[in-house]
Amino acid sequence: MILQMISDQLKLAMIMGMVALSGNAFALECNPNLVASYGESQFIDNYDGTVDDVTNKLRWAKCAVGQKYNKESNSCSGVSEAFHTLKQATSAAIKFGITYPQDDCSNIGDVCWRIPNIKELSTLIERKCYSPAVGEVFKDTPSLPFMTNTPDVSAYDQSFVNDIAFFTDKDGNSEGRLRIINFTDGSEVLTNINMEQIALRMVKKIPD
Repeated sequence: MILQMISDQLKLAMIMGMVALSGNAFALECNPNLVASYGESQFIDNYDGTVDDVTNKLRWAKCAVGQKYNKESNSCSGVSEAFHTLKQATSAAIKFGITYPQDDCSNIGDVCWRIPNIKELSTLIERKCYSPAVGEVFKDTPSLPFMTNTPDVSAYDQSFVNDIAFFTDKDGNSEGRLRIINFTDGSEVLTNINMEQIALRMVKKIPD
């Protein structure tokens, strides 16, 4: 009896160990009673660190900037990099293009890796899921606010200068704040953002 209990405990420990090694295995939670935000065939995993949205003709980075893509497991791991301003994110896009060579990218434009706008980023939201609010193909997404390049000038308020990602003019002066999507629940967040936790996902046009 005692030996059986020890054996069962060892089996449980092994299972828990495998779960821990699987990283984000239980991070994605979905409500099966809700209608999916998009069809299963909209996003095609290329198994190379990119995912194609065939409906909107966009190619997404599977991982957030700062995470590491593992080709063997086709998964993302590690901590995402935090961004405070549009200038920082734009520089990251250029570096991202060097890390992930783009034979089809001859200049800055839709065919190069770039920061998504609010409309594009919102297409990744899966309303039936939370923590993070994405579909299975993006299950390793951190449950954090993600930056867009869409300004929200009308909502600009100096009181938010310490906790909202800002875009600036050519002289470095603050012009306003950027619209952000929180992928914990898919909501658009405008206030109370921790500047150390704004993540970024790159996008580009699917090459013709």
